[in-house]
Amino acid sequence: LTPERIQYVPAVPFEANAIGRANSPVPDKQMLTELVLAEKAVEVARTTPNTPVIFWGSYLFPFAPACLRAARILEEIGQDVEVWLTPAGSDVWELGPNLPYITHQLLVDPLVTQVITYSQPFVEEIQERYDVHRDMHAVRPVIDTSRFYQPSAKQRQNYRDRLKLPENAFVITSHNNMRP
Repeated sequence: LTPERIQYVPAVPFEANAIGRANSPVPDKQMLTELVLAEKAVEVARTTPNTPVIFWGSYLFPFAPACLRAARILEEIGQDVEVWLTPAGSDVWELGPNLPYITHQLLVDPLVTQVITYSQPFVEEIQERYDVHRDMHAVRPVIDTSRFYQPSAKQRQNYRDRLKLPENAFVITSHNNMRP
């Protein structure tokens, strides 16, 4: 897409009488996040009929279920759709262990056309942890342990010397992987 075609469309949680009351079936509007995201995705995709659509869930939770739900709605009306998923560390190590059957199902869903993640070792870990027998792709350099690694003590000292950092300085670095 060209910058002129990029458009941010928020999926805003809504209020209703069935939300937030003591005896309501939906105690908090955040419970509907997956559904609100899917509804908005379908709404936007339907503005360009006969155009292939790719839903890319950048995390499994809550984006993968929302992408899959939206894709199924569009498939029902005959629109071409693909679903790409990118499981992240929080999905695999924190949320997934609490939802192992759901995590497995999301990763093997036949509607998912691509599973893309950070490194080949991470691909293998996901496949083993969640019994996933499908091709998954590693896209570098998000986390590429063959090129990015913890520096040795000697390397750290060289960096400190070059940057004239005191020995007791606490250093935090940030590596943004979302740049062109």
